[in-house]
Parts: sequence; structure tokens; C-alpha cells
Amino acid sequence: MDEVRFGYGPEGMFILNDPKRGDDGELWSVAATLEVEGLRATKEISVHYATCMDELIAYLDDLAEHWQGWNSVKTYQSLDGDLTLKARHDGTGHVLLDVELKRNLPPDEWSARGQVVTDPGAQMAEAASAARVVLARFP
Repeated sequence: MDEVRFGYGPEGMFILNDPKRGDDGELWSVAATLEVEGLRATKEISVHYATCMDELIAYLDDLAEHWQGWNSVKTYQSLDGDLTLKARHDGTGHVLLDVELKRNLPPDEWSARGQVVTDPGAQMAEAASAARVVLARFP
């Protein structure tokens, strides 16, 4: 397991992969890639200095645990605000995952947004399981 994947091919995908680790194996960053029609954007996401990627792992575990649905928008934002995820359950068997990647440093600021549709059951459980490995502070 070397990536966390949401979505289905040409309809749109969001992928977390290519973890960068220090000499001791500690996670430093991960690549986040959004692919939707006509757009492919990748941003290196640095880990939180104190909690690494624990909040993102817990967020994905929560989405997987509540696969039968929820009423509100569930949001995750990285420490630097360069990755934002907003998940909504549509009540008909899909999770709509709004993804925003940003580079916040002038002069080369940019942002990319897209929506990825994913299965709240098996695909979400698989992504949450992969996240516990790929995004772990130490392998």
C-alpha cells in the first residue's frame, strides 16, 4: 500500500502518495494530487509539527466509520491551509469530496479545486486503511 486513493479514473481522482521521510523514517510530507476533467494539480503537503498526519487519518477513519451517511459537511484542513477536504454524503450511496490544493506563498500563488465522487463503503474503508500506513509518522 503506497497510496491513498479516492474516485474513479476519468470521473476524477484524489491521491495521497509519495511520502517523504527523514533518515529516521519520520514522515515529513506527502504529495496530494487532484485529477478532474481538464485539470491535474499536485502539491507537497507538509506534516503538522506536533501531530504529523493524525488529524487526516482520524478524518478519513470517521468518514469510513459513518459510511451509511451523515447530515453535515465534514471538513479537514492541513496546518498550512494548502489542502482542504470537504465531504458530504449524498444519501444515495456516494460521498462528494470537494478538494482544494493551494500554494500560499507569493509570488507563485495558485489554487486548484475539484470534486471527486467516491463510494462511502468499500472504497472509503480501503482509503482509511491505506492512510494509516502511508501517512503514519513512522513506517
